[in-house]
Amino acid sequence: MKPLALSLLIFTAALAQMRVVTLPGKSPLVSFRIVFTAGSVTDPPDKAGAAYLTAMMLAHGGTREMTYHAVLDAMFPMAGSLDAQVDKEMV
Repeated sequence: MKPLALSLLIFTAALAQMRVVTLPGKSPLVSFRIVFTAGSVTDPPDKAGAAYLTAMMLAHGGTREMTYHAVLDAMFPMAGSLDAQVDKEMV
C-alpha cells in the first residue's frame, strides 16, 4: 500500500483566502479541518450563541436529502465522524 499524502485545505472566510497544505505521511488515516475565522466574538449582542448554534447545526444536523442518522450510517463503514468546536475567534 502506498503512503497517503494528506492535503489540507485551509480557507480563511474573513480574508477570502484559500491554502492547501500537503503533509506527507505513512498513515492511512485522513483528517480534514475547516476553520472559519469568525467565532462567538462576531455574534450580534442580541443573538449570543449564534456561532455555536450554526456550528452545531452543520456538524450534527442532517441535509435536505439525508437525516442526521442517515449521514452517520453513510460514514459508518469508513469510521468517519463530524465534529465542531467554537471559541471566540474561530469555528
